[in-house]
Amino acid sequence: MSAQPADPDADGQAWALRQQDAFPEWVIRYGGGDPGRWDFGLDSLNVLTYIIFDQFPTQEAIDHPGNAAFSEPAAWYLGEIVRRSDPKKLRWARRDYGPYAGRYVVEPTAKSRKELPEDTQGHLRAVPYFGEPMWLRERYLDYIAPLWEKAWPPWIFSNETGRWSWDEAGQRWFSQLDQWLDGIADLLRLLAAQLPDIALDYSTASLEAVENFTVHELAATQDLMLRAAVTAYVGECLLRTGGEQWIWDENPARLTNGFPVVSRSVTRVSPTHLIEYAWARRDGQTFARIHRAWIAGTEERRSRGPEHELRRRPTPGLDVMPEPRPILTWVAHAAAKFPDWVARYGAGCRWDFSAESMNDLARVVLDHCLAGTSLLDAPDGDAFISGVVWYFGETLHRAKPSHWRYSGSRAARTGRGWDGPEVITNDEVFRRYGLSVFLMQELDSVIRRKAIWDGRESAEPDPTWLRDEYERWVTASIRERIEDSQKRREQAKRRASSKRSDEETLARRLAARAEDFPRWVEQFGSGAQWDFSIESLDELEALIRHVAPGPEELLEDKANADFLEGAAWYFGEVLRRSDPDNSGWKYERHYHPEPYVAGSPTTEAAEHLATVYTADGGVLRRHYELRRRLEERRAQRDQQM
Repeated sequence: MSAQPADPDADGQAWALRQQDAFPEWVIRYGGGDPGRWDFGLDSLNVLTYIIFDQFPTQEAIDHPGNAAFSEPAAWYLGEIVRRSDPKKLRWARRDYGPYAGRYVVEPTAKSRKELPEDTQGHLRAVPYFGEPMWLRERYLDYIAPLWEKAWPPWIFSNETGRWSWDEAGQRWFSQLDQWLDGIADLLRLLAAQLPDIALDYSTASLEAVENFTVHELAATQDLMLRAAVTAYVGECLLRTGGEQWIWDENPARLTNGFPVVSRSVTRVSPTHLIEYAWARRDGQTFARIHRAWIAGTEERRSRGPEHELRRRPTPGLDVMPEPRPILTWVAHAAAKFPDWVARYGAGCRWDFSAESMNDLARVVLDHCLAGTSLLDAPDGDAFISGVVWYFGETLHRAKPSHWRYSGSRAARTGRGWDGPEVITNDEVFRRYGLSVFLMQELDSVIRRKAIWDGRESAEPDPTWLRDEYERWVTASIRERIEDSQKRREQAKRRASSKRSDEETLARRLAARAEDFPRWVEQFGSGAQWDFSIESLDELEALIRHVAPGPEELLEDKANADFLEGAAWYFGEVLRRSDPDNSGWKYERHYHPEPYVAGSPTTEAAEHLATVYTADGGVLRRHYELRRRLEERRAQRDQQM
């Protein structure tokens, strides 16, 4: 290699031009001679992977100076996939420092600095290191077919369990992953019956025999159960070599979406797709190759110390399973005692785990606990408390995929001195944090919720608290989507803010919306009765659902901007006209980029319109009634002061 110029950017661009010039010869020598296959698309990455496995199956082969004619143009090809995804913000450069020192990378321009550099030479080395045929395809998917082409629908960062279903017989939530794990032992017995002369001992040799069966006999029969059995065996071999666990891939952008996948550290392998690869290559080494790669990875981790080794999640029917968590023992005991609890404390009430039953539970709590105290002060102690906590938690648990656990945080202690029970959602990754309910705290809020009026606090009972908490629980996911969408909308509004005063801006906007309302009715709401009554809010809610299928489309789609402006003004006017003494339009750009309706509570009209997606109907009407009740209570308190 020639002496390196002082300017790493110029050297990187010069290096890229040299590899571009060499690439046609590379195609002839290594790439099958067909330039049409090398279109910087996903399928070409499969071809590149085949070449690596066939001709350069180790990291040492990729790095060997004698193979530079392969590795340098190949690294350029991968880098061009990255650079062409955003050519104005990405460029070739030589790195003289850090972990990529001496390598040519694709990095952000100095102006953008939006991402870390892509070390494509390292990506080539990763293919034989992981032994995973789909590694390149998955790694470059975001550059070739980016998932974030639109801000909606929002990407669900799943917790890799698949769809959840409620098992009434077992009284539990179970996922697609659970169903797969529970069936592995039977699948391996099925495979063993088909291969009586082969010891299925999770060894590399056994994988070679299983692949021979897969390529010749399974390919001929296409038996789906046997295919699942091979999938299970290959996955178990990898996990028993490298550790970690099965997951259920829920990423819609991946080929493996909807399949069981084995995962360890940063490596994920779909055994189902390894079968497809084995059928395509027919070299008898697909399963063994990746198994050897996992063995090498395990040995490398062991050399770094025992703390780097990965544990393996046990498989039902094959391994000794851990003892049930203590919370499940408590839940089972409380469930068994609940009929006696009903006979003693809740006879004649509704105990069907419904939202309406939360009102009955609140009444029972208030009948047995003095206002301003705590559930822990109940006269009958644990006999009463356990039933209340269990029924409240179980109602939440059944309403959406979730699980019981003990909390060591601020939750009060109950029962036998264990930390307080709580219920937490199963979609922790989706929410960026697990939505949990500290049961004792929420139950105490029925007895002594703190109401705040003009800075004054007053602890008072709240018989509606549990029902409201239930609604917050079941609508948490959609409300988070609304919140995120509204934030994006507010950012766009703030960037477009005018230089007029707040008062002038408000007056102009309200006048424009009032003047434009007849046209809005003609375009969107003809046939409905738009008389600013509470009844018309149901018409507005139905119209919103008809125009936009979800909160992101309502709040952010430019095609719906005119509709949203008119709908928000109308909703705000209904609220304002219902209580003109206490409600009115206000605009303070430092507080909110749009006009809002003052009162209790303050109402950002557009954002509240998006809440129609949290229930099947009546959302806007309930918000109207909530404001009216709060204003009545405020007036009563003012009279008492």
